[in-house]
Amino acid sequence: MKLFLITLSLFIYLTGNGQTDKIRIETEFRHTQEIVESEKFRIDVHIATPLNGMNITVDSAYIIIDRGQASGYLPYYSSGYSFPRLGTKGINFDNMPFNKTLKIKGRNTKKSLKYSFGIVGKNDIYRIQIDIQYDGTCYIYITSNNHSPISYVGELSKLNNSD
Repeated sequence: MKLFLITLSLFIYLTGNGQTDKIRIETEFRHTQEIVESEKFRIDVHIATPLNGMNITVDSAYIIIDRGQASGYLPYYSSGYSFPRLGTKGINFDNMPFNKTLKIKGRNTKKSLKYSFGIVGKNDIYRIQIDIQYDGTCYIYITSNNHSPISYVGELSKLNNSD
């Protein structure tokens, strides 16, 4: 009888804890979705991954979406190099995005947002795809007409008026 009560208590605890995680993930996903749908957010980029697959820690890299305007600076590393290939400028853009899409991918606790757009930079046209996880972690994939693809990892935050 004692073993039965212990097993039952453990089952109830584990089942309840799983539900708590599902609720937390769903709440965080809704909050992240609200930020993205407001089109006033910032992504601070921390890691760049060029085609050679080597992760490079970056700082001062960002993407800002502010309603009808997108701006950003991302260092560009070509395969086999460990310095920005486009000089100190990297990938720069400050323009109106085109072909914007926002889709929900997955279901239940595996949901994520797929936000993508095209943008004209100084000497190139970039296609940017951002996979945004429930907790605000962003996986950014960039392709362009003139350079090899590159990916980044960053964190989503709500854009303040002072940014």
